[in-house]
Amino acid sequence: MEHSEKTILVFGATGQQGSAVASHLLKDGWKVRALVRNPNSDQAQALQQRGIELVQGDLNQPSSLQEAMKGVYGVFSVQTPAEGTARASHIGCLAA
Repeated sequence: MEHSEKTILVFGATGQQGSAVASHLLKDGWKVRALVRNPNSDQAQALQQRGIELVQGDLNQPSSLQEAMKGVYGVFSVQTPAEGTARASHIGCLAA
């Protein structure tokens, strides 16, 4: 199936799970956008070198999520919030 015009946003793409998902999506023909806190990190730069679009943002900043999600076809997100921040993260995702 051809997906070359559709973009999937991957949260956590610099981590083990998100990186594996991003790689699989690329191989399957999707455009991949990664939400990263630090686009200059080694992990983020490795993603960019593989053709993944980087968007700087944070799950706790709803405005950055809205910007990152513009024009995407789908989202991959599996997150475990830091202790005591689950409600704030949930509200941020709902706002986006």
